[in-house]
Amino acid sequence: MVYNLLIISYKFLKMTAEIIRNFEKVFTASQSHTQHINNQYKTYKEHTKL
Repeated sequence: MVYNLLIISYKFLKMTAEIIRNFEKVFTASQSHTQHINNQYKTYKEHTKL
């Protein structure tokens, strides 16, 4: 009984860790994407000044 509970909680923890890892990947990807858009906008503004 206790053993099964341990296995279930272990699987749950593993799943949670996986979700967190995936969320971090998505978050960093969207961050770099936002950075890219900002850079493009800066470049665009500099070019329109000329």
